Amino acid sequence: MRRVAIGLFTAVVLFAQTPAKIPPDLQFEVASLKPSTGQMQGGGIRPSPGGQKYEAVNCPIKLMIQVAYRIKADQIVGGPEWLSSARYDMQAKAEKQSSPDELHVMLMNMLTERLNLKFPPREERDGDVRPHR
Repeated sequence: MRRVAIGLFTAVVLFAQTPAKIPPDLQFEVASLKPSTGQMQGGGIRPSPGGQKYEAVNCPIKLMIQVAYRIKADQIVGGPEWLSSARYDMQAKAEKQSSPDELHVMLMNMLTERLNLKFPPREERDGDVRPHR
């Protein structure tokens, strides 16, 4: 069984910003992050309707980071290989009804705290630029 304590690893997140109106210190009231039992095919991550819960089923941590920071996979650099391969289940509950942006900030904070994520200063790289549609 793989533990969720990572120690330190580096992830470079480009263009990830907390919306200006959202307090950066929002936290879930209760959150559980456990290795997935692997009994399900597929999986995913999403806030539940009503704005009070967030859940992930059979989901790699890298996807959770992508969703929380609203970035693409190639914008995350570094970290152990299992970040993309090991699957986890997450159940989280906010104290009160929250907006999707607030839930994403809570998810960012939970991942940062539980996994000890460290983000160095933004790094710029050359690459293809495609207009957002």
